[in-house]
Amino acid sequence: MKRLNYIFIGSILAMAACTPKEKSDKAVERERWIESLNDSVALYKSQIDSATSRLEELHDNVGLMLQDFEYVNNPREVEGYYIYKGWRQRYPLQGNGLVARISKDEGLELIACHKGAPFTSVALSGGDGTAVETEAVAHDQALNYRRGNLTTVCYYGAKADSVAMYISDNQAQKLTVTLLNGKACGSFTLSQDAARMISATWQLYSSQKQCEKLEREIPLLNRRIDTCRRILDQKGS
Repeated sequence: MKRLNYIFIGSILAMAACTPKEKSDKAVERERWIESLNDSVALYKSQIDSATSRLEELHDNVGLMLQDFEYVNNPREVEGYYIYKGWRQRYPLQGNGLVARISKDEGLELIACHKGAPFTSVALSGGDGTAVETEAVAHDQALNYRRGNLTTVCYYGAKADSVAMYISDNQAQKLTVTLLNGKACGSFTLSQDAARMISATWQLYSSQKQCEKLEREIPLLNRRIDTCRRILDQKGS
């Protein structure tokens, strides 16, 4: 009888040893994640195709837009810049006005001039009640300088970009430039000619920025594909 019991218990233990252990939830979840990597690779490839097509289109557009600009390399100025054709002889400004240019390193710059009280920032407003404003630039004889009663201030950065984009989006409106030095100290209406040149400059600058973004994004997507494939290869080996 004891021998039969031993045989029975041995059979149970043998069956238990042969029964595969259930996978943990984490193991199952990881397997599903690895299987999903094929879908990720397909998605990244699609994004690369779309980004490459858009980049080619933007490069073509930038090439066409650059035909409307000329490069100025004046030894009396710190560095060269691109300015909309027809404005080279009108800049630097000698009276109230606002212009845009693109620096040698492809940064957008807004230059405001005003005869009268000195100012540190400018605000643009339209007939619809909306308005945008630059950063304040203190008088330093570099970015904010005076010659006689003419103040010239150069703005760049995110807020200057926002002002240029605002002008591009609202150039059909009558736009007012308000000069500020803690409070309003002067104003003038932005001419349609100036609005057009700032709009064209913004569009070129914006397209260049989009190109740069896509040029960074495509290699990143390729690296993600390589990572996915490496994990899939490890699973298959």
